Amino acid sequence: MPDDSSSEERRLRSLWSQIQTAWLQILLPKSSWRSIPTWQVFSERFERCLRRVSFYVSRRVGNRDVRGRIVTRVLIENPDLFVAHCDELEELRRLEASADRLLALEAATRAGA
Repeated sequence: MPDDSSSEERRLRSLWSQIQTAWLQILLPKSSWRSIPTWQVFSERFERCLRRVSFYVSRRVGNRDVRGRIVTRVLIENPDLFVAHCDELEELRRLEASADRLLALEAATRAGA
């Protein structure tokens, strides 16, 4: 019988690997190193984006696995929001647009299955 905790750990490691890979591809601002945020600012921006997209998606999806997959993909698609200063309305618009696109794709995939 497979160990559910080890398969969950593998799944989480895979998701974390995807996020790390996306972060490595962030194009940092060319103007100066001073424009690169500190780890504290980076962390605050990440947490803010995570909270916002999690709340937005959780209001539309009941399935925990689907919700987690969509939230992860939204963050992977928008890593520049963590390093570049962005107007909060623009940030929300981008996160919601990514989530809406992925929600529509998920619905189409399930309808076609």
